[in-house]
Amino acid sequence: MINHAVSETPARYYSCVVVLSLRVADVAEAELEKAGLKRLAVRLEKGIQNADGRGFGDLHIDAGHGAQIRNIVDENGDPVFSDLAEYAQFVGENWTEVRKGHKGRLLLVVRDASRTARRQSPKAMVIEVKSTSSSDFYTIINEYQMENRGLEKFDVILKKGRK
Repeated sequence: MINHAVSETPARYYSCVVVLSLRVADVAEAELEKAGLKRLAVRLEKGIQNADGRGFGDLHIDAGHGAQIRNIVDENGDPVFSDLAEYAQFVGENWTEVRKGHKGRLLLVVRDASRTARRQSPKAMVIEVKSTSSSDFYTIINEYQMENRGLEKFDVILKKGRK
C-alpha cells in the first residue's frame, strides 16, 4: 500500500486508467446546459490508497468497492466486470439518469441494469464524477452500487431513455 500525503502525490499517480466519453450525443444542448452537464471526457486516474484509508482514483475506489463491482454477475453467474474501468465504461455508455450529488458531484446512474447488455444487478449502478477546476474533463470520484431507494435523496437533473 502506498502511503503519500495527497499534497505530496507524484504526477505519475494522475496517469489515467481509462478515458471515456460521457454518452450525451442524443441529449439536446439545452437539456445539458439546464442540467449543468458539459460534453467532456471522463477520466479514471490511477490514484493512490493511503494506509489511513484516504486517497483517490482507481486504487482508492478499488479498495472500497472493487469486490462489489467484480461480484456483479450475468445470467450464467459469470463475473461481468473485471475492473473499475469496465464498470465505468458501461455506466458512461448506458446511464439512464444524472443526479445532483454532494460537493458539486454528479451521479451517473444506470437503473434496472438487467435490461441492458446482459448485465444483472438488483441495485442501481453509479459513478460519481466531478468537473475539474480547469473544466477540461470530468474525473471519476467513486464507483459503486446503491439501493434504488437510496438514490431518492439525490435530485434528478437529467433523465434519458435507453437506445
